[in-house]
Amino acid sequence: MRGAGFTWTSADVRHTKKTWTPSVGDRLHSIALHVLPTLTTCFAIIRHIYLHDLRIQADGNDVRSFDALTFPKQLLLTAALGGFLMTAFSLGHSTFAIILAPLKPHPLAYFPPLYTSRVWELTSVRSFWSYGWHRLFSRLFLVYGVWPGEWLERKLTGKSPPQPADIGKVLGGFVSSAIVHSFAAYTVVGGIFGDALGEAEFFTGCGVAVIAEEIVKRLVLRHRQKKHSISGGMDAAGGQQWYDPIIGRLWWISVLLYNGRHFARGWVKARLESDETLTQEITEPVSRDSGPSNKQWWKTQLFKGMSNDIRRRAPFFWSDWKDAWDYRVVPATIYMYFANILPALAFSLDMFAKTASSFGVNEVLLASVLGAVVFSVFACQPLVIVGVTAFIYLQKGIQVLTRQWETGEPAAYLSIVVALLVLMVAYICGAIGGSSLFQRYVRKFIEDYGTPLTLIFFTGFVHIGRMSTIEVQTLPTSRAFFPTQDRGWFVHFWDIDVADVFIAIPFAILLTILFWFDHNVSSLIAQGTEFPLRKPAGFHWDIFLLGLTTGVAGLLGIPFPNGLIPQAPFHTNALCVTRQVTDESETGANKGHTVRVVDHVVEQRVSNLAQGLLTLGTMSGPLLIVIHLIPQGVLAGLFFVMGIQALEGNGITLKMLYLARDRSLTNASDPLSRIQRKEAIWYFVAIELVGFGATFAITQTIAAIGFPVFILLLIPVRTFLFPKYFTQEELSILDAPTASPFTMESVGGNHGEDIATPLDRTGGVDRPQSSEGSHVDDSTERGEAEKTRVQELHQGANSSEGDKPLEGESYELQQQRTGREGLSHRSQSRNARS
Repeated sequence: MRGAGFTWTSADVRHTKKTWTPSVGDRLHSIALHVLPTLTTCFAIIRHIYLHDLRIQADGNDVRSFDALTFPKQLLLTAALGGFLMTAFSLGHSTFAIILAPLKPHPLAYFPPLYTSRVWELTSVRSFWSYGWHRLFSRLFLVYGVWPGEWLERKLTGKSPPQPADIGKVLGGFVSSAIVHSFAAYTVVGGIFGDALGEAEFFTGCGVAVIAEEIVKRLVLRHRQKKHSISGGMDAAGGQQWYDPIIGRLWWISVLLYNGRHFARGWVKARLESDETLTQEITEPVSRDSGPSNKQWWKTQLFKGMSNDIRRRAPFFWSDWKDAWDYRVVPATIYMYFANILPALAFSLDMFAKTASSFGVNEVLLASVLGAVVFSVFACQPLVIVGVTAFIYLQKGIQVLTRQWETGEPAAYLSIVVALLVLMVAYICGAIGGSSLFQRYVRKFIEDYGTPLTLIFFTGFVHIGRMSTIEVQTLPTSRAFFPTQDRGWFVHFWDIDVADVFIAIPFAILLTILFWFDHNVSSLIAQGTEFPLRKPAGFHWDIFLLGLTTGVAGLLGIPFPNGLIPQAPFHTNALCVTRQVTDESETGANKGHTVRVVDHVVEQRVSNLAQGLLTLGTMSGPLLIVIHLIPQGVLAGLFFVMGIQALEGNGITLKMLYLARDRSLTNASDPLSRIQRKEAIWYFVAIELVGFGATFAITQTIAAIGFPVFILLLIPVRTFLFPKYFTQEELSILDAPTASPFTMESVGGNHGEDIATPLDRTGGVDRPQSSEGSHVDDSTERGEAEKTRVQELHQGANSSEGDKPLEGESYELQQQRTGREGLSHRSQSRNARS
């Protein structure tokens, strides 16, 4: 609000003597003893009434309205909603006051009291709205309600300025509040203005009550003046009796509860409307084609996507922590710690040079910690890794090696050798994990910890023998937990020139486009069809959360964390649990041979949080010394490993290998073999290469900042131009959706697909969800569905329909499933990496 020009002088707090800067201890005491108990009690009451008296049934037929409640329950729900709102405002106000308290004596640290009177001190409706409720928006209602109401009364009655026009002021203020609240409710209840009028009735009724009580008060005082002599019959309180405060309290509580039922009715309608809409979304077919929508854009329900994401994911929040009790979390945490921190540190080398030392190692580490902690705890999809990194790893590795000539030729050549050795050893470790060498536990250990151990070994390798005399470049570090420059962690943004703010706006727009693309793509590939995920995604909420972390990063003066595209599938893959099944497609001597398939993914929040906390520990002095020992050549080798791993499963790579393969040795079940026009594959790959080349080229020029716009333009090209040349069948193979319909349910499904039932994924199979909604049937959680899927795959391979893809299956997964040609296919199936 302050950023929009709001100041505390626009809130009328002159009627209180309370301090504007109470201590943090006082605020924490108030939160613990007053706010939280009231908040939780009110929430429990609301939840109980909703679940037991208002909840929509599974068949969608039994929907109880607010008016179906008994009168006492209506009053109880109204009181609980009012108490919840009061304490929620207080909690938010106190929380921000605590956060900004260290800025004293700057004006940003001053927060006037939110409520200036105790509830039990109020004796009228007027005193409640004047002293018992917050006045944060009083300026809005003053300008658009009180002043116009006063002007209208004077015009209608002919009153001169010295004469009071209180009726116009009161009605104007409350009517303006009624309009504002009604339009807010209008968006929540899906553009049904009739359901939003409850807010208007409530606030208008309160305005009438204020006028009525003032009239009654004057009449009573006039009656008492007549009854008692003016000479001394009136008491010192001006005729007030001992029972007046009691009557006043009963009056204002009765008015707010009885009249507040209109307010509560609107909230209940909004909640039930949300449930009905969600039920309709998951039970009626919804087509995501490129045609125009029948729904008018102005009837879009604001924040509906985020609220649906939260409601869909919330039932799994506890299991996200409980499910972390799994061994796979340990290697996934260690691997992602190195895979996240080392590229980020390498990226800090560029930022250190290009930002005049504004961004260094500690800024990059703190940005990675911010993204990891926030998304592991609050995101709908905690498997997505959020941090700071470069985009193209192979290029980044080469750039790191080219800098080594600054130290000298011996250091440069040693760095190249070390980088290639890291690449070979780490790649071999991954290959062993998917081979038949050694015992199972040995293979898994090498696969899980091979890359981290390789980095540690080659960090010390350069100090062996004559290599110890060669000075190689290492990672630069700074003081522990301090910014690179001599400044505090909080940026004094109020000192920034206004002109600089407007200069930054175009770059902020480009950054928004980039992050929208970057984060959503990383989220999609982290939830690809090759991963049998069981818990729902939440794209709306996660991109909102990314916006919040971007804002906090700006205030701290650190790089903006966002979804990491290369690391995204690595984290999910590291959490895959495999099991052994019989390969029923084998015949003859190979009959009875077993293969390992993915049983499930350990979907939890601990691995992401743990690697973020490890990154925070890296900012300490001892670990910064260790980080400073890592040669940049080792870092380049890690870039090569991650880049090659990403290329192996890349759609362009797989299509180019298909085109280069001998046709007589190409498996007939390969998905690309179903495309009749072979030139379509050539054209599609050519377009992909041109798009990649243009995107890469623009990043090497002075116009690199504008490359997000180029990426954004690819969306209409794919949506409108591709269907004009390629058939729908060709596009379904060449450019199939990356994620399953279950994952894409958050945004209404995949483009061009119909969603008839809520989908769940267990063991890689799409199946209808149970009537309980978000809960997963545990009977298939441990892999029974995956076994069925494997059997179907092998049976299909031997039938006439064996080359048909599974529903929602991308070409990359089809390619992995169908394998290569002849015996090579079976060999690769046996050696499939777990």
